[in-house]
Formats: sequence, structure tokens, C-alpha cells
Amino acid sequence: MSTFVENRLKEIRQCTDTELRYVSTDINPAGIASRGTHFSEIKSNNLWWNGPSWLLLSNDQWPTWSYNLTTENVYLYKSEIKPSTSYQQTELVGEPLQELIAIKKLESPYSMKCEIFSNLIRLLRITAWVQRFIRKQKKDTISGSLTAKEIEDAKFMWIVQIQRKHFAKEIHDITKNKSSNIISQLGLTIDNSGLIRCVGRIEHADISENAKRPILLPKKESFTKLLIYNYHRNLLHVGVAQTLSQIRQKYWIPQGRSTVRHVLRTCGNCIRYEGGPYKMPFIPPLPKKRATESSPYTYTGIDYFGPLYVKTVNGSKKVWVCLYTCLVVRAIHLELMLDMTTDQFLLGFRRFVARCGTPIQII
Repeated sequence: MSTFVENRLKEIRQCTDTELRYVSTDINPAGIASRGTHFSEIKSNNLWWNGPSWLLLSNDQWPTWSYNLTTENVYLYKSEIKPSTSYQQTELVGEPLQELIAIKKLESPYSMKCEIFSNLIRLLRITAWVQRFIRKQKKDTISGSLTAKEIEDAKFMWIVQIQRKHFAKEIHDITKNKSSNIISQLGLTIDNSGLIRCVGRIEHADISENAKRPILLPKKESFTKLLIYNYHRNLLHVGVAQTLSQIRQKYWIPQGRSTVRHVLRTCGNCIRYEGGPYKMPFIPPLPKKRATESSPYTYTGIDYFGPLYVKTVNGSKKVWVCLYTCLVVRAIHLELMLDMTTDQFLLGFRRFVARCGTPIQII
């Protein structure tokens, strides 16, 4: 139901202690005015003024009502249900439990939520331990560590629940031999274990059965995201193409490439090692000495670079260069240094002062 209608019903239930029952259209006085009945007819209408005749009887003599939920109106009823609301199964007449799957909001196995798990293995292990505990209540003698079969059984339970939750209409159409766009595009079928699989054109390929008939998984589901990240981590954080290729050996996710790309963007390890560089910090304004007009080399910066190899009469020799730069006009002056001693620097600095003048400040 819509949020508005649901809120109104909630207020009615809180303010009243009345048992609400269904009244058929032919004996419903509220329908008289809504069907455009003339005022002259309403004046003499006993149903409008007094209601149905059985209202004068005791409650145990009121008519009972049971609703037969047929296949044709299953999805009409389902469309009136708000998806985020959890509904308990009510006693309906005439349809088996399999038909109720199409309208019942299926709970997660043992009321567990995938959203609170960051690791698929942890989710499956906890589910397997719960299953073992339930079997122990039935006097099954099981002990020791979890087996691989128990982990697979837990995964099977989650996949079945997720498929019933997201593909209820497709399951109904397949069982009724009906077709739809997604069924025809992916060649959906239900195997002997009850899983929805995709059948393509590679039935005769020399590959595994899971690759020929991958299991269908919804893209917008927390379990699917955990599965993708588990493959990504086991493959040592490979890219989108490699991760998707391995997933398709067993599972099929609609719009799989974009789904895998979205999950991999949230991988902490990949962000840490492959993320972009840090943003450039805010650049402060230039110091006043660099922005004030002055004579060249009034404010000077000094730096060394080298060594450079030069040829002399005695062979090759290493030299260095002392670079003087004006902080205002960015002019440069180069002095050749035979070594990096203090004496050589002072001699070079005297030559610089003799040619360019004495600076006020040196950086």
C-alpha cells in the first residue's frame, strides 16, 4: 500500500478496537452514494439508512468471508503491497504455499541481514553454524569444524532466498510456461534443485556445467556485492574484466560489468594503492620580497647542481655549478666550482658580488 494509506490504516488501528471485516459490494451502503445514485432514491433506500440486515443480529450470526487467492490476481495483490514492509503469512483459502511466494515478502534466512556483513565467508559460516544448531535440536550428532558441504548448503540457502525475493514473477512465469523479456533474453530455467539458471548458446562447449548454465543473481542485492568482493579479493584484487570473467564461470549478474565496477570502486586496498594523487594544497601568496619591484639580485637564492665531467689536459675532471637566481625577476648567474668546499664557495660568491652587486638577503 502507499505510504499515505498505510499511515491512515495505522491511525485507525491505534484509535479503535474494532474488528474489521469485508462487506461485499451489493450490501455495502457506502457504495450507494459513490455510484451516482439520485437523492430521491437515497431517501427511500433502507440499505443507506439502516445498513445490511445482518447488523441487527449478534456477531456470531454475521456472514463469514474467505478470500480465494487465484493465480490471476496474485500479482494484482502483490502490487498493492509496499515492498519495504514485512508481511506475515495469513490464512488464505485455495492456493498452495508455492503461490504465496509471489506475494509474500520473504525473510532472510534466520532473520539475518547481509548489510551488516563485510565478508561473504563470515556470513556463510554463521549461517552454517545456525543450521548445525538446528540439526542438533533434531538429535543429529554433528561435531567438529564446519565442512565444505555445510558452507555450500548455507550459500545455496541464501541464493534460493534471494532469487525468490527478486525474481518471484519470473519463477511464476516459468512454472506456467509463460514468457517475458528477461526470460527470453537470458533463457531462464529452473533446475532440479530449484535454482534459476541462464541457458545460452554454449550448451555443447567443453566447459563446466556451471559455466554453461550460470546461476542468476540480482544486481541490487547485498549478497551479490559480497560475492563480487569475495571473488575480487581471492583473485588478489584484479581489475573489472578479470573479476567478471571468473564470476561468470558460475553466476550471471544482469549488467554485470557496471555492477562489478561499482563494487570494486569501494575496495579499500585498491583505493589505497591505485587511487589518484593527493589534491594539491592551497598555494599561499608570494612573499612581499618576491612581489616588490627591486634591482636584480637584491633578493637572491642559491643552489648547487652537479657533478659535471669536463675534459682537461690531464683527462676528465668533476666540477660543480653554483646557481644564483634573483627572486624578483628570476634572472640567473652561474659560477663554476672545482669542488664543494667552503673556500671554493666563498671565491665564487666574491665573483658574483663583483659582477652583480651585494644582495640584501640570500636564501
